[in-house]
Amino acid sequence: MRTSITVFTLLVTVTLLIVQSYHQKGYTNVSGAPAGRAASPFDFGGLACNASGCHTGFPLTSRPGWITSTIPGSGYVPGQTYTITATAVSSPNRVRFGFEISPQTSTGANAGQMIITNTTTTHFVIAAAPNSTRWITHTLTGSSAAATPGIKAWSFNWTAPASGTGTVTFYGAFNSANNSNSSIGDSIFTSQLVVPENPTEVLEEARENFSFSVYPVPADENLFVRLRTNDTSLPAIELTDISGKIIRKISDVESASTPEYTLNVNTSDLDSGIYFIRVIHGSSVAVRKIVIL
Repeated sequence: MRTSITVFTLLVTVTLLIVQSYHQKGYTNVSGAPAGRAASPFDFGGLACNASGCHTGFPLTSRPGWITSTIPGSGYVPGQTYTITATAVSSPNRVRFGFEISPQTSTGANAGQMIITNTTTTHFVIAAAPNSTRWITHTLTGSSAAATPGIKAWSFNWTAPASGTGTVTFYGAFNSANNSNSSIGDSIFTSQLVVPENPTEVLEEARENFSFSVYPVPADENLFVRLRTNDTSLPAIELTDISGKIIRKISDVESASTPEYTLNVNTSDLDSGIYFIRVIHGSSVAVRKIVIL
């Protein structure tokens, strides 16, 4: 009889531990989302927090406008710092929210530098270097919306990347939780903020006898090369691939009627990827990287 009671007690204890572990696993995300859950197509194929074994219950839904910034419509200026705000909006009875955001280039690389401005509500996702600052998420305190039921906002700073990086996409995933101490019944949303690089601030190149700029970056169907020279000769301008092979001669050396002009380059027939614009003027040569979408 004593043996039966002991076995029964052991089974009950193990069951309780399993149940507790299950609830803790679903609820530990209250202190921050796991790495790579911002719905970026470059992170685990676009994984968000509605994955199997995580938050389930409702279909994944897109919400435009949940990520905003102080970046002007003309685009970010390389090296400048801006404020990024993430805002989740749900039914008034929701008092627990979460988020994860990652700014990435058109190839999925880290874009710029995120800066924590409120350590109480946000922190970086713990991940192996060099990805330790690839994602930003909520803290335990930062998940509470008890003071503002139905809405929760977080903010952080972002320093724009180097010139020539091109368009940056802020990928984000949000959790509107039912606060049940489990991952069941929560609603997961995604949102994106796409910001271009300011075309007047990128790809400037100067030499003793000429200067030029290239825009927009990245380019889609048309690329513009703007030149300024100290005489009326038109430099040789070449479009090359990443290996240096000449894809197209935009112009040959010839006489020009003005020391400043803009050339329109049709790029609609080019494959997406990295290319270079090479300008040769006398003994001076300048090369700039461009990206074709």
